[in-house]
Amino acid sequence: MVFQLPALDFPEAFPGACYDHFRPYLFSQHLRFSFGLMKGRTGDERVTSIRNVSAAEAIVILKRYGFAAIYVDRAQYQDYGHELFEGFTKMELSILESSRGDLFYVFLNSK
Repeated sequence: MVFQLPALDFPEAFPGACYDHFRPYLFSQHLRFSFGLMKGRTGDERVTSIRNVSAAEAIVILKRYGFAAIYVDRAQYQDYGHELFEGFTKMELSILESSRGDLFYVFLNSK
């Protein structure tokens, strides 16, 4: 399972948000993604449980739920996800960036 950041509500995300979080569905047959979970329904606690905790705590929670990676859509952040990227880099997690530089994946298992 892949957790997608930023954690967007579906179907009524914040104004200006697009549905780019659906992109990975087009290129995968066996992965499951967090986006598309209906707000207020069973499973929504995965999204809400990490909103107000530190990155280290969020990773522990996500692993407990069975997530193996985090997908980050840089375009949804004002700083293009630089602060988030640096934070994950300092945690010494494996990171894979897209060739366009608009996305990156963080693997939750250590290097």
